Amino acid sequence: KFMLGQSDTPVEFVPMEFRINDTVRVVRGSLRGLEGEIRTASDGTNTLLVSLPLLGGATVHIDPMDVEKISQ
Repeated sequence: KFMLGQSDTPVEFVPMEFRINDTVRVVRGSLRGLEGEIRTASDGTNTLLVSLPLLGGATVHIDPMDVEKISQ
């Protein structure tokens, strides 16, 4: 919302599609800086799950806007 209100040029939204086993970095929130992998949800939902080995292999639900894909 901030970006839309402050931009002098049109803002383009490009959907980022994550795939299972993609490596990502958390870029916002209390887990910022941690890296993990995209995992599949056991209930079949489309929620983004990131496995974070640094937290003992914990899997957390994270908003897709809060992570970036790491190129490999």
